[in-house]
Amino acid sequence: MATADQAPHLITPLRSIAPIVPGKLNELMINPSRHMYIKGIFDKPGAWVLSNQTIDKAGHVFTGPATKACLGGTQQACEASVGRLHLRQLVTYQPASRYWAFQWYETAIFVALALLLAWFCYARVSRRRVT
Repeated sequence: MATADQAPHLITPLRSIAPIVPGKLNELMINPSRHMYIKGIFDKPGAWVLSNQTIDKAGHVFTGPATKACLGGTQQACEASVGRLHLRQLVTYQPASRYWAFQWYETAIFVALALLLAWFCYARVSRRRVT
């Protein structure tokens, strides 16, 4: 049975890896311990985003220390320093074009479960009438 956590995986999700471009940041946060978290803009209208991670050159999730320009400089200087880190955005998603496929898969699962439950109930009631 598919649960809400498993539903995105009824169809293998797509992955997109794109460079994070200065000036096209969706989110840039620096926590109190001065670690920087960055998210680029993901431009796939209607997509069901399952994960959105910023990765470094080696493919590891980036949670690096904030650059000096981001701690005390201008926004443009901060974005330029982020650009020099050569970070990439790894997004796992289901495109909007798969919406109806998901609807049909989930409907089929629920109809099958309803039929199974109806058969079980019928078998239990029939057995009680006989005895």
